[in-house]
Parts: sequence; structure tokens; C-alpha cells
Amino acid sequence: MSTELGGSQRVGPRTELGGAQRIAATAWLLGDRIDTRAVPVERVVSRSPLTLQDGADRLVVLYRFGALVVFAPESGAGTAYPEDLGRFVVSPLPSPEFDTASIRISADEPEGADREGVLVIAEASLERFHVVADVLARSALLAHYESEVSTALDRVEPLAERLRLGAHRGLRGRQLLQELGEVLVSEMRMVGRAEVSEKPERLWDRPRLDALYVRLAEEYELADRDRAVTRKLELLGRATETFLGVLDTRRSLNVEWYIVILILIELFLLVYELATR
Repeated sequence: MSTELGGSQRVGPRTELGGAQRIAATAWLLGDRIDTRAVPVERVVSRSPLTLQDGADRLVVLYRFGALVVFAPESGAGTAYPEDLGRFVVSPLPSPEFDTASIRISADEPEGADREGVLVIAEASLERFHVVADVLARSALLAHYESEVSTALDRVEPLAERLRLGAHRGLRGRQLLQELGEVLVSEMRMVGRAEVSEKPERLWDRPRLDALYVRLAEEYELADRDRAVTRKLELLGRATETFLGVLDTRRSLNVEWYIVILILIELFLLVYELATR
């Protein structure tokens, strides 16, 4: 792989297929975070986002929110993530999330996704690979949250059904507190780790790259998926708070009954004492 940091920052494996280059890309969500500051600088070709040259024909883009994206020739060594980067992953996922794409380099076609879903970029420049990586990394992150939220909904649905049927005594406070905690953690991670629905700041003054990002983000439905996940998280939060409200009400009623019983016992003892004098 040839890499030039000056000028147009042209990089990339060059596989001529009918005059166009074909490149494979895979985004991997490996964990809660990647400690990008600890990555050795020897292979670094760009710092925003952190980009490494991996061997002769692969490019790796890393994100602090736990994702990395690998670019390689479609006929090359493949896009598995480099195992030596695993030591920089904080809180690794049991099963990494991933998203793939096929890229064609062609200056004669509109940039974006064609009818077959192949991503078209005008040139093999580092800045364009970064745009593709931004979208793929966010897509992998969203896929992870979509899975997490679906699992949480599956857990909460039986509890909601019990509440609808009036079977309140089947609800356990500790379980509901755990559900609410997981919902809040998911919301905070989404806000703090990556602004999925927002464009990277470095594109604000780059109209052509900005337009490419918008097209690719629409192809992967980033904004729509982000809104859907956020709505489901809000629904989970409201449902769990409702369950906790039911439990608090039940506890309050129990306390009131205890007080009534204690008063009755005290009255009984007083009457008994008066009767035995």
C-alpha cells in the first residue's frame, strides 16, 4: 500500500477491474472503548481519526467509541481486524458487531451507493476512506444498540403483561431496578460515545466530503435508526419507572397496614389493661 500524507492524501490498494478499483471494508465494534492514545505511532498515517497502515495492503481506522474499520483489496488478505490491536480494547464484547461494504473507485460515477449497494468514491484518498469509515463504524454501533434494546424489550414485555393483568405481586423490585439501570447506561453510552446522527466536525468546511457523508448516511439509514433506538430507550425507561411506581405504591400500602395493625394492638392492650384492673 502506498501512503502519502501530503497533497490529496492518496492511499490504497489498487486493483484494476475494468478501470475501477475494488476495495472491501469491514467495521468492527469490539468493545466499550479503544484506548487510541496507547496505540504505537510507528504505523500511524493519520491522527483524526487515528489511521494505521497494516501490512502492505490494508488500512485500519480506529475510533475511541470501540470501533475500527479495515480496508483491503477485495482479492487481498481480507478485512479481519488485526489481533494485535485487541489489547487496546476496553471491556471487549463477547461477540463483536460488524458491518461490511464493497467499494468501487471511479471518477466517472456519482459518489454514493449504486443500485446494488456498492459504495462509489471518486478517488482512493485517505479523506474519502475516512468518510466511509465514519458511516460504517456508526452503523456497527447502531446495530449493537438495536440488539441490546431488542433484548431489553423482550425482558420487559412479560412484566408489562403482568401489570396489565393486575398480577402485581409477580414484579420484583431488584429485577426492575436492574432493568432501569441498564436502560440508563445504554442512553448515556449513546450520548457520550458517538454522535451517531451528527456529521463529524472535520466535514463542516469540506462541501464535497460532506455531501458524500450525507449520501452514505442515508444509505445506511443512520438518522432513522438512531431515532428508532432512542424512542425504544425512552419507552423502556418510562415502562420501568411505571413498574417501580407500582412497587413503591404497594410498599406504601403495606407500611400503612402495619401502622394500622400496630395501633389496633396498642388499643387492644390498653382495653385489656383497663378491663383487668
